[in-house]
Amino acid sequence: MRSTGLSDRSVLHNRIRELENICAQNGVAVPPRNADEEEKATDDGQERQASAETMDQESRTSVAVEGLLGLGSHATILDQIRPAMTAISSRMGAQTGHRPSIHSTHSSLGNSDPDAVSPHRALAPHEPGKTPSANAYSSPSINSHNITAMGAISVGEDGESNESPREQYYGNSSVASFMRLAKDSMPIRSYLQTLKQMEGSAGAGSYRDTGLWRDCLTPTLGLQFDDFSLPPRSLADHLLECYWNRVHCLYPFFHRPSFEQAYENLWGSSKWPKPQLPELNIGLGGSFDSGHQSIVFHCALNAIFGLGCHFSDIPAAEREAAAYSFFLRSKRFVGLDLIDIGTIGVVQTFLIISLLLQSTPYPNRCWNAIGLSCRVALGLGLHETATQQSISPLEQEVRHRTWHGCVIMDMIVSMTYGRPSMTSHISPASPPVMKPDLPSNDPCALSGQPCDHKSGYMTFYVSTIELYKILESILSDIYNAWQSRSNQHRPLSPRGMKHSSLDVIMELDDKLSTYEANVPPVLNWTNINPPLSPNSYQDSIFQRQRNVLHARFIHLRLLLYRPMFTQLCSDDRIGLARQSGSDSEKANIGLEKNVIYNSMSASCAAACVRAAVELVSHIHATYRTSLTDAWWYNGFYTSTAGFVLIMSYSCRSILDQIDVQAVDETWRKCEEVLTNMSLFSLSARNSLQFLQVTHHHIVQNYAGMNGSTILLLHAF
Repeated sequence: MRSTGLSDRSVLHNRIRELENICAQNGVAVPPRNADEEEKATDDGQERQASAETMDQESRTSVAVEGLLGLGSHATILDQIRPAMTAISSRMGAQTGHRPSIHSTHSSLGNSDPDAVSPHRALAPHEPGKTPSANAYSSPSINSHNITAMGAISVGEDGESNESPREQYYGNSSVASFMRLAKDSMPIRSYLQTLKQMEGSAGAGSYRDTGLWRDCLTPTLGLQFDDFSLPPRSLADHLLECYWNRVHCLYPFFHRPSFEQAYENLWGSSKWPKPQLPELNIGLGGSFDSGHQSIVFHCALNAIFGLGCHFSDIPAAEREAAAYSFFLRSKRFVGLDLIDIGTIGVVQTFLIISLLLQSTPYPNRCWNAIGLSCRVALGLGLHETATQQSISPLEQEVRHRTWHGCVIMDMIVSMTYGRPSMTSHISPASPPVMKPDLPSNDPCALSGQPCDHKSGYMTFYVSTIELYKILESILSDIYNAWQSRSNQHRPLSPRGMKHSSLDVIMELDDKLSTYEANVPPVLNWTNINPPLSPNSYQDSIFQRQRNVLHARFIHLRLLLYRPMFTQLCSDDRIGLARQSGSDSEKANIGLEKNVIYNSMSASCAAACVRAAVELVSHIHATYRTSLTDAWWYNGFYTSTAGFVLIMSYSCRSILDQIDVQAVDETWRKCEEVLTNMSLFSLSARNSLQFLQVTHHHIVQNYAGMNGSTILLLHAF
């Protein structure tokens, strides 16, 4: 059998001859090949043919790949005739009314650029005339289930989409699964008609969908700026400062002083010596993962700029477009080349990208970005608990920070999507150092680097790590998001499951109460007068961290009781149906036999409603300030809690345990928060419309049954 490489090279040779003939017919000069080159090419071909018989399979494959990629001498000819083909394309376009692209011809032959991606300096400096392929980082089609990256409903599911169906799994802990309860309890036609009426009556000041994120999978040929270009220095500094103030203080994945030095080096002149970056394996900011040609650093930096846009002084109507442009610049570097680098900086970069993707309507990208960060981290052994003697204290500290960042983000998407975690089965690693009391305990000082613990970021970070350990237990033991070692031997009978669930709920509630009592004083929201920092800037950081941690805590308590709440709502609905039929007496007898369980479940359901009231009130008090979480988290919390408030109207068993008037007032706060976010967020607008339609249906159908019509309807 003939060598595949020889056959491909022959086809390639004939194709080049055809192109040369086209050039000659159109009057375009083609660089001639002298006789020596022709003879050498012939001799090379004969030698390859002779040696093909003795090649092993791997060598034959290498020859075939070399021919298909155009890495031989013919690649040089392609580079020489490419300008001629451009001229021909222009001439043909003028005659036919359209301009055919030469990129498809060239791409079929492969990339002739000899500067292939290296493991570290993965991209050569951008050369004029070279445009990245539009399909270089193409992604799958948009999820047809219309779920945002925070797991909430993004657009109305009217079943009229022409896209191919793409089934995605959203488990019990997800908001999407929770909201199906309302859709299943109302006629779909009624829901769609009401939704369309609300859309038709929307005011002129309502949010207008720009469609930016919806089209971000399509070629971005209109963006012709250089891959390594930077925004104006003043804008870059502003966006980076926004990132430090609003994001890094919550997610300190990397060593800030080293990153800032690498950032400053980007702007320095080559005529002057630049400070050396630390020769430490710390990811972003270290010499290996930073530099003016590092795709890792530029990918992370553009994602950081994109996050900074959401908290900047850019007009609200323009923030989405600004964040989108930086997302595209970051996206150009994402591919197998980035994954192959496989450093701590790559893990940190994917974590930052996942934070940015949480603000978009694409859950799959966010899910996969976090999955990639976890996979690369596991490959680097960041999950190992044993301290390595060969690395510096700062390197060990950054490894802990980065790994716990993977665990935190993994827990978040497992909760919001209701999917199994990648890290729950791994023994917990040592937490980062909260705040060293002495320089001898400071990993930065021990490694000869500036300290970034003074700001107290690690106090919040460690508190978040401890809180999300409880979240892992809630997902595993309450929602069964995955089968952990702790729930393999549970009783399977319905009665046993009921009693077991109550035991687990009480145990986890006790853990939450213990956690709340032991939150560090500077972050403890139960303190009337928390300790203040002498630095006003530092104090604002602590207030923001305190508010964010408080919201996360309340949401976990709501999440803990939500299954009991939804079960009770379902039981009440079934009970109403039975009472209207002939089985009412049997139903009452069944209820009397489970008085204790029913009392406990009603108390849990009421606790869920009270947590929803507390969560919305907390978000309402802070969402207009800078002392709060990102808007997409506030929207997620508000939507989740708002749905609990609405469903509480249909739950007769808890009406005597909740303040219905407080529920009504909190619902109005929920509407206010989402209405404000609707001015710049499509997902917030659609969540608001969905909740309003559901509220109308629930109140209309259950107000009379509950005997409190006036209280329920005065807010509607």
